[in-house]
Parts: sequence; structure tokens; C-alpha cells
Amino acid sequence: MHVNLKVIAKMAGVSTATVSRVINDKAVGNMRRETCERIKRIIEATDYRPDALAAGLRKGSTMAIGAIRALTDNGYRVPQDISVLGYDNIFNDELMNPKITTVATPLDSLAEEAVRMIVEGEAKRGEKLLLEPKILVRKVPCAS
Repeated sequence: MHVNLKVIAKMAGVSTATVSRVINDKAVGNMRRETCERIKRIIEATDYRPDALAAGLRKGSTMAIGAIRALTDNGYRVPQDISVLGYDNIFNDELMNPKITTVATPLDSLAEEAVRMIVEGEAKRGEKLLLEPKILVRKVPCAS
């Protein structure tokens, strides 16, 4: 059986976010020591190894650039053989060859809405603000 965060979370009776916090040494705050230790024991017992691809996805376009380099160094053609998608729309995305299609968080809209909520007294601690990201398609976005 392939062990991933979901499997560990199910075994420990916690969320995948809780497992992630333990793995990334961010188990602080209100997490009970027993919970943290239980997750660590399960990780060790299952010989869990983080998925490099999944870890790269959370790092956004900077990892996409590294992925393209590694793929081309190993004989793959991007995007003909494999597609790479970035996340965070860093300026390098446009400078790459091939250009990286990316998911862009609307930071300007996020900032404007947050300020508006604060000024108008609508902001509440812990409230989430959801804005729709944009997909910026550049050159040839996917393998054909």
C-alpha cells in the first residue's frame, strides 16, 4: 500500500493538515503532544517518505522551473512529453522557455478586499476571504 498524508491522517484519526504540520515541524499551538507523538510513530512505522512531486507543487512556479530543468536534463520534452504548471505567477514564468502556464492568485483584489473589510468594520478574526484565481496560459500550455 502506498502511504501518503491521507493514509497517515486516517490511521492517526486526524486531518491531513495536522499530519502536514507535524511533518513540516509546524506542530505548535493547540496540538496536543500525544497527537504529535502518535503521528510521528505512525510515520516511522509505515516508513513514510514525502512525495517529491507533491512537495514541489506547494512551492509554486519556482519548483516548476526546477522540474522543467530536471525533465529536460533527463531527455523529456516540455510540453511535448509532459506538461508543467506553475502556481504563483512569478516574473520568471514569462522568461522561461517554454513559458510556464501558471495559476495566479489575485493579490491586488485580495489586498483591496481585506482593506475594505477592515475600514468598513466587516473583518472578523479568522474569517476566510475566497477569491477566484486566474489561469494564465502562456505559449503551449499542455502536451499534445
